[in-house]
Amino acid sequence: MIPNSAVAFATAIAVVLFGLISSISRPAACASSAASMPGILLSNSIVTPIADGASFERMTALTSAGWVQMSVIRVDLSSPDVAVGPVLADGVLTSPKGVASIAEESGLVAAINGDFFDIGATSAPLSMLVADGQIIRSPRKDPDFASLVICGDGTGLIGQWTWKGVLKGPDGVEITLAGLNEISVPSDLAVVYDHHWSWEKRPGSSDVHHLAIRGGVVESYSPGWPAPTSSIAPGDVNGSSGIRGDEPGTVGNDSPDDANAQTPQLPGDEVIYVVLRGHSAEIARKLSPGDPVSIDGTLAPATSEILFAFSGKPVLVKDGVVVSGLWTHTGIQSLFAAPRTAVGLTEDGNTLIMAVVDGRLPGARGVTLKELAEIMISLGAHEALNLDGGGSSTAAVQDLATGRIMLASRPSGGLQRRVPYAIGVWHTSSHATEADSADGDGAFNDNGSAARIPAFISVSVESERLSASVEDLEGAGSDDAPRRTHLGSFPSIEAAVMGGPPFLAGPEASLDVHSNAILTATIYDSSGRPMAADDIPNDIEIIWEVIPPKYLRGIPLPDELWSVSEDSLSAVLFCGTPGRFDITVKALRAEREPTSREAEVRPEMPMGEGSPLARTSLAVRTVDQENTIVPMAIGGDAEMVNEAGRYLALVEDFESPVSWVEAASSPSVGCMVENVNMETSESHFPPPAWSVSEATSLPAPAGIALAMDYDLRAPEKTRAAYAKPPQPSTLPVGTSAILMWVHGDGGS
Repeated sequence: MIPNSAVAFATAIAVVLFGLISSISRPAACASSAASMPGILLSNSIVTPIADGASFERMTALTSAGWVQMSVIRVDLSSPDVAVGPVLADGVLTSPKGVASIAEESGLVAAINGDFFDIGATSAPLSMLVADGQIIRSPRKDPDFASLVICGDGTGLIGQWTWKGVLKGPDGVEITLAGLNEISVPSDLAVVYDHHWSWEKRPGSSDVHHLAIRGGVVESYSPGWPAPTSSIAPGDVNGSSGIRGDEPGTVGNDSPDDANAQTPQLPGDEVIYVVLRGHSAEIARKLSPGDPVSIDGTLAPATSEILFAFSGKPVLVKDGVVVSGLWTHTGIQSLFAAPRTAVGLTEDGNTLIMAVVDGRLPGARGVTLKELAEIMISLGAHEALNLDGGGSSTAAVQDLATGRIMLASRPSGGLQRRVPYAIGVWHTSSHATEADSADGDGAFNDNGSAARIPAFISVSVESERLSASVEDLEGAGSDDAPRRTHLGSFPSIEAAVMGGPPFLAGPEASLDVHSNAILTATIYDSSGRPMAADDIPNDIEIIWEVIPPKYLRGIPLPDELWSVSEDSLSAVLFCGTPGRFDITVKALRAEREPTSREAEVRPEMPMGEGSPLARTSLAVRTVDQENTIVPMAIGGDAEMVNEAGRYLALVEDFESPVSWVEAASSPSVGCMVENVNMETSESHFPPPAWSVSEATSLPAPAGIALAMDYDLRAPEKTRAAYAKPPQPSTLPVGTSAILMWVHGDGGS
């Protein structure tokens, strides 16, 4: 009962539920972040591999503050098979597109939106951008902005950088450069523009002049802005500049003392524009066509071998703690729940975490800046940075089954906002081929070649009105084969993106009671590539488990009801009566001793693991569309319910060893739940005489019930106590009522 130190509870309530609700289902994901998120009441997620060292997770949660939906992409920065960084729309800064379009056109496997940008004007991002070791946009001079950089050693860090540049010419000509590809030119200063600026959109200043420089030689000095030019060469998907390595504006050098101060070597064919105002424009008049010039650019602090960088504001998490004062950033609605995008790094700097939180939608309230920081910490971030949010918050991912890029979030405006670049994930050129790739866990096939290990399982469900056996599967494609209807693949990223209560309840396929359910499993490795039966190592076992409706439990399922194919990649379920069948398929490594080769490559790897390498759960519900009489098991007795063609299904008998738990709207609200025996409990029973409705023929409750003790005498305006089931429930198609027995003593 309640400890003496707890608040005295004044009220007892016992609930016994009988209704047309399905049995409680399991989540459809293997590993999940949801359990560690703050204030979680109910949650579910799907986790899929997208590349070696990268994964995608879609999560829906009911929290104490409301519904939260989010997409999370994790990337191992040390993996040689995957890379992550900014990818420009059409290779330029000023030609925005939707994140999914950028991902599809650039061959990415996942992407999210990036930095804030000059929306409605130039469309260029507001702060530092580096791709392929080349600086594309210099840092913004704003103390709120910061950048996340990815270095060549496979680590990342979040910090602030500044950029200083200078143009030097004959006779001591020297012009201070305020930036590279800036959205505006400051008074009396100059800005360098390269081919990443398309000139279809120009900054607002009109009192400008410009120098045209080709191959380190002045071509012209003219009033106004440069004329539009071709934006980028075809095929350069990352928008790589000619300014690389030892050229101006470069970051990254093998010499730590000279990492960001390089001697410029301007590209021979590319025209570089220097746009000048005021005093700088007057100095530039001293230059004539044919004069040699140099451009130097330096990032500070010096950081060796920066490969990629992107920016945002403000910093959310530092040293594993929420940064104070986030509420002051009112310009980005810090105190209001809104769609948000953030990036973070684990404490070792090896894992990049990218999160997109949906908002301003039914079932997705969004989050405040502080809540976003707390979410990033719960995802494992030791440092985190806020990116552009609102209508810009978007995620896209490659669908494993089709290979196509799909929208993996719900943009608040209904449509994707066009953005200048996406933070993308892609396979590197060193990505191993399907034939010789290993999944990096040190396992090998019998011939000594590296083994591919299952990491994800997808199950396709088809219904078939005619009966079939496993042997019939081989002829499924022939003309005389029974016709099938595809019911879906589970788990489904599309269903996960839609979220809401159905996703919380877990995946479920519904079919007619007299049909076969054909289930086909597709096994994927850690790269997200499908594995044929021959690709699966001999020590990996594929196991199917079925939990039938309650009236079929306790007896072995006959072959006429359930059978599995010889290769264990398909199964047939025939259901002659209505009910829900919970099905799980998993890949397990058999207990064995490691081979000498495995022991040599990775001696610490356990070869007999207790948890599955991959696992997927779903439910198949058979529905009697003709409203025939079906049994209902209550108290161990099968009874017939035939009122207007209806039937009752028991949803919860509270006899499971996994019990319900309590939750409250605040710590000051007292709440405790427990299972009690209605026949023997003196503290909660016997209740008054139960009132039975003759219309429903609902039997009087007996046996175990759920009891809740609660105390709502708290100062908060909103006070609530919850009884939380171990797993969500769902309503089957055709549900017309939920029936339950409730008894309370009337207290508060």
